[in-house]
Amino acid sequence: MKKREIHAHCPVNAVGEVRAVALKDGGGGSFDLLLDSGDILTASFKAEDEMIITQALRWHCTTRLKVSGSGKFDAAGNPQHILHLKHCELIATSALRSKDKEKSSSSGRSILTMFEKIHNSAPKGTWDDVPTDGAENYEHYLYGTPKVEEGSYPCPDVLRFITQDEVQVEELPWGPHEWISREGLTQAEHLLLVRVTMPPGKAHKFHRHPHMEEIIYVISGHAEQWVHKTAQCLGPGDAAHIPMDVVHGTYNAGDENLVFLAILSPAKSTGPALIDVSNDEPWVNLKTCKLHIPKRSMG
Repeated sequence: MKKREIHAHCPVNAVGEVRAVALKDGGGGSFDLLLDSGDILTASFKAEDEMIITQALRWHCTTRLKVSGSGKFDAAGNPQHILHLKHCELIATSALRSKDKEKSSSSGRSILTMFEKIHNSAPKGTWDDVPTDGAENYEHYLYGTPKVEEGSYPCPDVLRFITQDEVQVEELPWGPHEWISREGLTQAEHLLLVRVTMPPGKAHKFHRHPHMEEIIYVISGHAEQWVHKTAQCLGPGDAAHIPMDVVHGTYNAGDENLVFLAILSPAKSTGPALIDVSNDEPWVNLKTCKLHIPKRSMG
């Protein structure tokens, strides 16, 4: 069998879904990008791109990663691996869908015309017994399951009640995230809810959410919470509100795990969900000392 040739250091441009990330101890790592073709493109990244790569994995249901750089292609011209990642940015899937809709508008007319011809050519009465509720009761007509009654919960794959076993756990650099409400888990359109466990010494450094506001509520441990250029130590029962597009950061200020809830709204938005600014001025030099943790009376 002839061995496939691999051509290296050619320009690579791709858009896909981040499906896996492997982090290195010193920063950076590699990730797998699922392309629309079904192929997996692997890529290496540096420490400065770690935030956006892990964010693409975190929001992989609603966000795609656009990448460019240089790497390896096989003999058929398919990209195999990005060796040097030059640029990456998050793109909302809604924006991609709108572009696809524009591209397919002309073919859509031809499909409708085809259905109209089929309808008009069928004998009279052919469509009288065709159900009009096929969309919401397709399982009933295909498998004989009970119909969805009007006003009942239509989607069995989306939850109203979330048990501990149904929480979606995601491992991120600053600690595990237990998703209690997000797209694909509940039908909430205006709220995201996640429980974060941040080990000592870890932090979700300065960042902002361009289209979402956030409330952070501390369950246990102590957080050095920054909202813009103001910091405060938060303990159990304390909370912070971060307005939309305001820079903020959460640091574990103690010697035990910091556990907190993050509530974000809305659940769906166009554009990137998170932008890291921890390496930008003035944020890169703003946090220079550790806040004092006040001792609270037990009685």
